[in-house]
Amino acid sequence: MSKTISQVPLRRLRTLLIAVISVFAVMLAVPAADAADKDKSINSRPSAAAAAPASVGTLAVPAGCTAGNLCFWVNDNWNDGPGRLYGDNPDWGVYSHSTCQTGTWADCASSVYNNGNSCTATVYYLENYRAPKLTISRQSGYSSLSAVQLGYDDDGNWVPGNWNDNIRSNKWC
Repeated sequence: MSKTISQVPLRRLRTLLIAVISVFAVMLAVPAADAADKDKSINSRPSAAAAAPASVGTLAVPAGCTAGNLCFWVNDNWNDGPGRLYGDNPDWGVYSHSTCQTGTWADCASSVYNNGNSCTATVYYLENYRAPKLTISRQSGYSSLSAVQLGYDDDGNWVPGNWNDNIRSNKWC
């Protein structure tokens, strides 16, 4: 013989009601999660905030990075270098370094520091100052460029990847 609702203890009814509400809550949350995942698809463009890395702030000058220079190292954490440049440099491929995979500083830097005298330094993904670009404030740098996203090219297209081994030119201010 089956029981009617009036015969079911209130505690069981409350438990059943909570279970039903929980199931509906999960069912409503799944489409929202699917929509969020679609926003993260490979074809979507990150926001400008995601493309612009946060500044790392003022750091102690790494060893060997003399005043007035943009300094860079083959490895993370200021190891194997530094290469030192001042002024605008349209092609890092003209500066040799034996431990770089290319034999030059082009596409070789894994950490970078701006020890310039008065302004920001901007590094570029391609020769002749073509974007993506990364601006580095004076007296700051990145100990690991693999943690910094590339960003947008000159045509506004997102370039995937990170800055590790991806610098080919630089400009000041």
